[in-house]
Amino acid sequence: MKNADLKLILLFEELILLKSMQREDERLTSELKKCTESKGYIIKEIQEITGRLLKKKSEIEEIKEDETKLLNQFHELVDTNHEHYD
Repeated sequence: MKNADLKLILLFEELILLKSMQREDERLTSELKKCTESKGYIIKEIQEITGRLLKKKSEIEEIKEDETKLLNQFHELVDTNHEHYD
């Protein structure tokens, strides 16, 4: 009987300890949920920004190609001794 009483006391103390931690556990669970949602929004925003960045890089490359073509045309059309050649 003594072992059963000790086990019952131990279980009761564990129950009291768990109940005392329940509010903090619920608060932390709620905070984790908010952080997880926030992380999802941040990841989505990063993906959108990355997409825009890649588009801008592509536009920059096109502009560089156009600039190179224009410079080549300029060099073909303007004599190297011309005053505006630089």
